[in-house]
Amino acid sequence: MDIKSFFPSIHSTRVYRLWVRLGCTPDVARVLTRLATYDHELPLGFPSSPAIANLIRGPLDARIEGLCSLVEGLTYTSYSDNLHISGPYISSGLAGAFQRMAKEERLPVPLERVVVRGPRDSKQLLGMTVNIKANIARNYRRRVRAEVDHYRRDGALDAKRRRSLEGKVRHIGQLNPAQGAKLWNMLEGTV
Repeated sequence: MDIKSFFPSIHSTRVYRLWVRLGCTPDVARVLTRLATYDHELPLGFPSSPAIANLIRGPLDARIEGLCSLVEGLTYTSYSDNLHISGPYISSGLAGAFQRMAKEERLPVPLERVVVRGPRDSKQLLGMTVNIKANIARNYRRRVRAEVDHYRRDGALDAKRRRSLEGKVRHIGQLNPAQGAKLWNMLEGTV
């Protein structure tokens, strides 16, 4: 499942409430919220955004993990806006329950973003190929490279899209530093 517009859907009000819940005074929470948000939303590309988003997504994670623990063989894995439940069998009713939980936590997962995959597809997850070791899936890397090439030719990315592209390049670099460095150099115009 993929949460729709995950970072932009997290409004500064939710970030402020997170800081207060973590024990910050209102004044400190306001300052931290202003530092961590842009145009009143959690921005793509800020280094703090994934950690803050994960903390905000925490209650949903707990609910999904709880439901998975009731069904033998289900495992829950999440990365940013991608939620993955794996196991021998997932009914449409169970998938619907996960989707309802996300909606109740104000992290909507539209029906078109719920994908049920068979055993052959299970080695591809979150733009990664997981075999002997984790690596970036070739088709994902190619799409990001095409975005970088398009940006270099046209140079017409607004700040928000540029940060999104930087985040994708960093994601690739986390699993494959050589490929990430090459794409980063391309993005910066040094290659």
